[in-house]
Amino acid sequence: MFNEDCKTAETMANDLMEREARRRAIDGFERPIIYQGEVTGEYTDFSDALLTTLMKGNKPEKYKERTQHSGSIGRPLTLDEETKEDVVSSILGMIKNKPDPTKGS
Repeated sequence: MFNEDCKTAETMANDLMEREARRRAIDGFERPIIYQGEVTGEYTDFSDALLTTLMKGNKPEKYKERTQHSGSIGRPLTLDEETKEDVVSSILGMIKNKPDPTKGS
């Protein structure tokens, strides 16, 4: 029962946050105009970042981030075995030498 109530509460909270994000992205929200320390009015602001996030969530196939890496003349990027080993070895070395944040300097 408790787990079900927690899931219901989480769903309700997520729905509430999504409605607020939509409102801020589409309907906008009021921001104060401050002049010499005094509020002199308001203006409606909109969140392009929230709108973009909503679009990516609703139509990820259309709005997802696309990155393509290629080698020379548009060919796929390929590494020979020696270069692959060097890259992996370098990354592992960085990981091994990374300072432990739980220990002091």
